[in-house]
Amino acid sequence: MRVISFDSVVTTVAGLCGQAACILPDDVLAALHTSRQKESGELALDFFDQYIRNAELAKNEQLPLCQDTGFAVFFAEMGADVKLDKGTLYEAVNEGVRQGYLKFFLRKSIVADPLFDRKNTRDNTPCILHLKQVPGETTRPTRDMVKEALFSIIQFDIEGRTVLDLFAGTGQLGLEALSRGAKKAVFIDHTAAAIKTIRENAATARLSDRCEIRQSDYKAFLQSAPKRSFHLVFMDPPYMAGYLKRV
Repeated sequence: MRVISFDSVVTTVAGLCGQAACILPDDVLAALHTSRQKESGELALDFFDQYIRNAELAKNEQLPLCQDTGFAVFFAEMGADVKLDKGTLYEAVNEGVRQGYLKFFLRKSIVADPLFDRKNTRDNTPCILHLKQVPGETTRPTRDMVKEALFSIIQFDIEGRTVLDLFAGTGQLGLEALSRGAKKAVFIDHTAAAIKTIRENAATARLSDRCEIRQSDYKAFLQSAPKRSFHLVFMDPPYMAGYLKRV
């Protein structure tokens, strides 16, 4: 049984609320730049410049792009052998939402009971949490904003590269790299359930022909392939387990 900190979940969720409100997704920002290049009207160009400038200010100053943010919805996977040191995951996520919405001054739109007690909770809770239980001692929340930020940084270093996804999980980092032009991705995870999921996700994305998927402990893989080289290495191991230092 692995125990993780209730407070660490709260802090992470509060930060995600801020990222979702303050950072415009890369594809949306790229669409604004593309549309601006196609525009010829002086007034329209001014509008596009303001949109883009607002996005830069929101990201750099941690100011919400829009305070009316609706429901907070989360997707998480939690190992059957994981528990929090206090409370439940649902309680931790809701507390993170409460703190995040208060910290970033986001609009609180949620009522306590949609049918009989339509009183605003004043902190945008309760959230919606889609929780999937998986075997083992891992907790792997979906963090799309973190992934978008990562690939925004390395977007010009992906084309034609070979990548290693060392603690692959669902394979989302390696598959994202392939979708952005990487030549090949090697996925390593020690659980059969993860390997099955990676194969399914690769097939769905029609990227299987550029994937090497191996069930292996990270240490065993690194020791068995000392002469292999990779342009990019992704490491997203289970939280607070000390893997990064050992790798």
